[in-house]
Amino acid sequence: MRETVDRMTTALRVLAAVVHGRETDEADVRELHRIAPALSGTPVDELACLVIRQAVDRAEERRAGSRGTRQVPQRPARPLPCAYAPETAAL
Repeated sequence: MRETVDRMTTALRVLAAVVHGRETDEADVRELHRIAPALSGTPVDELACLVIRQAVDRAEERRAGSRGTRQVPQRPARPLPCAYAPETAAL
C-alpha cells in the first residue's frame, strides 16, 4: 500500500508543477520513468496520469482480492482524466 501512495504522490507533484507552469523536479520525473519504463516517450503529464491510473487499478485489485472476488469490474475505455485542453480549462 505504501508503494502505491508514494507513486501517486510523485505523480501528483509532477502534475501540480505542470498545471502551475513550474519546472518539474527531475528526481520525480526519473521516478515516473522508473515506474513505467515502457512509456518513456510519453509526455510527462500523461505519464503521471497513467501512473496514477495504474496505482488506482492496483488498489482496486487488492480490495477485490480482500473481499474474496478475483475479478475487478472493467471500466470502459475513456480519455485520460487529466488531459489538459485549454479551451475547457475554465470549466
